[in-house]
Amino acid sequence: MRPLGLVLRSTGRFWHQGVEVTNARLHRAFLRGVRWAEPEGTFIVQIGHFRGWLDVEDVAFWVTSYDEASGEVELSDGSCEVLDAESLSVDADEVLRCNVKQRFSARMTRTAQGHLLNSVEVQEGRAVVVRAAAKRLRAPGLDGLA
Repeated sequence: MRPLGLVLRSTGRFWHQGVEVTNARLHRAFLRGVRWAEPEGTFIVQIGHFRGWLDVEDVAFWVTSYDEASGEVELSDGSCEVLDAESLSVDADEVLRCNVKQRFSARMTRTAQGHLLNSVEVQEGRAVVVRAAAKRLRAPGLDGLA
């Protein structure tokens, strides 16, 4: 597999050979097609039979929503998984992050961040737990957030 000049920037936008991908349908298809290619040890975009090398500036996956009732996050590739609350943290840009797919860091969109923060219980000025599927999950990376 060869590099295609496709880059996923830290803003969540794709660029191809120095030009931003502005077509909304193509952007969505690229987001849904992000995969980790274990044999090659790199991220790729796969759409149908097409597979292309993807350079990732920051994160390959974005959390697009959080559902308190199930305790699941939805990711930019369309998959859902249980929130890893212990991995929650706030980055230098004050954006929430968590680990996804048991190995990758993901940034939260504003919408997802809002959903999640509505589920945070704060005690004595410290974020203590996140409500998830009728449980309360410890989120040490959010201590002092409030």
